[in-house]
Amino acid sequence: MLNRIKAALQNIGSPSAPSEPDISSIEFSVAILLVEVMHADHQLDEQEKIIVIQLLTIQFEIDEIAAQDLFDRANKKVNGVVSLHKYTSHVNSDLSYDDKQLLMKNLWSVVYSDGRVDKYEEHLVRRISDLIHVSHKDFIKAKHLAQENSPAC
Repeated sequence: MLNRIKAALQNIGSPSAPSEPDISSIEFSVAILLVEVMHADHQLDEQEKIIVIQLLTIQFEIDEIAAQDLFDRANKKVNGVVSLHKYTSHVNSDLSYDDKQLLMKNLWSVVYSDGRVDKYEEHLVRRISDLIHVSHKDFIKAKHLAQENSPAC
């Protein structure tokens, strides 16, 4: 997050400063992971889409239109994603451990948003947790936090 803030401060006043996150941004990498979890159970639910957009809006302090655009671009790209390594590497290099824990909670929030936990969703969240080096204790803690805060459960 700190790197993202520094980059944003450096671009203030720059005529070429992007008005939206580009596909190489940490925002896009996080969006890809959220959308990938949304698709893991092969059942698209409108509630999952809504929660992903809300999470992007909150986590990156962007408006709903920018979050919708980010979601749409990630959703188009996710079908062509062969490996999550590129995106989890980006998360590892740009997010603090606390931010990674927030990401884990957000991933679990997507899982719980439709009221059911699919084995493929759970497997993918666990895999992402391993790839971004979140401890098992924090993985479980994020799961419980998301479950407690889920209106669907």
